[in-house]
Amino acid sequence: MAHHHPHDADAPDWNALGAELVFEGELAEPIVAGTARWVADLVPEIATILDIGSGPGVAAGLLAAAFPGARVVAVDGAPALLDLARQRAARLGLSERLTTRVATLPDDLPSLPVADLIWASGVVHHLPDPQQGLQQLGRQLRPGGVVAIREGGLPLRFLPEGAEPGLLARIEVACDELLAEGHHPGGVVSPGAAWPDTLRAAGLSYRGSRSFLFERSAPLSGPERDWLRRRLERLRDVAQDRLAPGDLEAIARLVDPHAPDGIAHRDDVFILGAGTIHVAAVG
Repeated sequence: MAHHHPHDADAPDWNALGAELVFEGELAEPIVAGTARWVADLVPEIATILDIGSGPGVAAGLLAAAFPGARVVAVDGAPALLDLARQRAARLGLSERLTTRVATLPDDLPSLPVADLIWASGVVHHLPDPQQGLQQLGRQLRPGGVVAIREGGLPLRFLPEGAEPGLLARIEVACDELLAEGHHPGGVVSPGAAWPDTLRAAGLSYRGSRSFLFERSAPLSGPERDWLRRRLERLRDVAQDRLAPGDLEAIARLVDPHAPDGIAHRDDVFILGAGTIHVAAVG
């Protein structure tokens, strides 16, 4: 599940996109919490945190709560999303410690403050050169600090056993093929190697990888079902040229809000996934 959305000049509907990103951020709360506990054992004192590609600031708020002595800078290229981040910080009583910064990645990275923790969730694979981007992130670290990137994990599962057998796996294969060929329409760039190796190639000291589960159990709420339907629609849009007609028909049924066996009406759909965090330090 990617949590970074490239911001283009097509004037997106920020109200709709912001709500979507807030939902995804809250869904990923166990990943952020698990990473915070891990990083706390690695870095004795965390005074400054950068959330790169922060969107509406869900993770930034969680990190501010996990490290009450730190100031957190939410960094994104979309001012409208940073407005949501400031509103969220105010509701949580974090405005004094959580600030925002408009920045274009990767060009503006050198202008950011140095940090003890840099968090980048689903961001590095959107940079033109992931390895070079990691090098630049490393330059923003204080000695002893770490960068934690969320990349990969387990593909999302949401269909009960026996429902549309193999459909999700076939969609994943199609997306992986597009990525390997450099044709992924979502602006995803392959690092060309495993993430630990890419971190090392960027001159960073790899400290390990851990995966954290997130889930929502059946029966899902209406907003959770709506999010799943939109997610499946996006996957279809990416992979449709490589899927068989039968798979496209199955997806059409699942996303049809009126179909009795669609996601909107099934009581057995759920949300289960895992995000993998890779941590590295300078030197």
